[in-house]
Amino acid sequence: MSIRNAHWSVYFLAWTIGVTAAGAAAGALLFLVGGVTIGAKFTAIELVVHGLQKAGFVSFVWAVPIAITMCVMRGYKRRQGRSC
Repeated sequence: MSIRNAHWSVYFLAWTIGVTAAGAAAGALLFLVGGVTIGAKFTAIELVVHGLQKAGFVSFVWAVPIAITMCVMRGYKRRQGRSC
């Protein structure tokens, strides 16, 4: 089964998980690079964990409206007869 033919709930979850994971990974990397650059007194593991927590939460907050928008756009395109 392709994601293009999936039920809207699966499509919604895929977008939500994808955006959250991408944001958390970016946060972990940015916190690590930023902490090392400014000479933070934390270990690399602590910086990565803080980055995962902070950026993961913020990206989850944004992931839900992005997923809703993508589902609505997909439904609109299907209703109009265009390919997704």
